[in-house]
Amino acid sequence: MRVPTLLAAFLMALCACDLPSDPVPTNPYDPAFDGDRQATSPDRVALAVSTPTSVTLAWADRSSFEIGFRVERAVQQLYGGDAPYETVAVLPPNTTTYTDATLTDTAPRLYRVTALAAIDGAPSAPLGVRYPTETLALDALAATAPDVQRARFSADGEALYAAGFGNVSVVRTGSGAVQQLGGVNQIAGLLGSDRLALVEVQTGPTATVRTYAGAAVVSQATFVGTSTCSTVIGYSLRVSHDGRTVAGMCGPLAPFGSGLAVWPAGGGTPRFAVPLGHEV
Repeated sequence: MRVPTLLAAFLMALCACDLPSDPVPTNPYDPAFDGDRQATSPDRVALAVSTPTSVTLAWADRSSFEIGFRVERAVQQLYGGDAPYETVAVLPPNTTTYTDATLTDTAPRLYRVTALAAIDGAPSAPLGVRYPTETLALDALAATAPDVQRARFSADGEALYAAGFGNVSVVRTGSGAVQQLGGVNQIAGLLGSDRLALVEVQTGPTATVRTYAGAAVVSQATFVGTSTCSTVIGYSLRVSHDGRTVAGMCGPLAPFGSGLAVWPAGGGTPRFAVPLGHEV
C-alpha cells in the first residue's frame, strides 16, 4: 500500500519540476504584459466651446493604462514659426475634456493632448483655434462723428479707439459698449496689448499725453518746448511702441517754420530738435 503512495508523490514532484514557466509576453496590449507600456495617443481632439476668455477641448481616450494627460498650448503665428508649446494642464487618467480659462486675448492658438504613461504616447495632432471676425455695431458712435482714418484697434483686438471731434471713444469689440474719453481727441500711439497714448490737441508751450488702459488713465506726461523750439504742436505727437520716446513737431525753428523734436516719454523738454528737411 505504501508503494503507490510513494510513487504518486514521486510522480507529482517530477511533474512539478518539469512544468514550464509562463513565457514573458512581448505585446504591450496583452493584459499579462509586465514591461513598460507606451500610452496610445488620444484622437478626435476637437473644440467643444470657445469664447474670448476660454477654450474647452474634448477628445477620445484610446489608452487603457495611462496615468494622466498633458494639455499643451502654443500661439499660432501668421508669419514665421509658431511659438513653443507650453504645458497648461496635467489631468487625471480617463479625462476626456479640459477648459483653458487662462486666456487674455483672442490670438490664434494651437492645442495638443498627450497620454502619459511609463512611456508617453505621441502628442495628438495640433488643433487650431481661431476666432471669427466680428462685425461691430457702431450706432452709438454716430454722435461723435469718428474719423475713420484716425481709428485704431488695440494690439489684442479687444478695443477700437475712434477719434472724433473733441473726444476719443473706446468701443469694446466683444460687447459693442462705447465709452467716451473726454479731454483728448488725438491718438498718439499704441503701447503693448491694451494701452493707448492719447494727446490733447493743443498748440502752445506745452502738450499733455495720457496713457489709458481701456478707459482708465494710468499715466500722464507734459511735453515742454524750449527757447529755440517754443511751440509744441500737440496733434503731431507720436509715442513709440515701446513707450520710451515721443516725437512731434515744434516751432518756430530757424531757418524753417517748424522742426522735428524728440522727448523722453516721461515728459519735459526735448532731447534734440532739428529743422524739417534735415536728416535725423
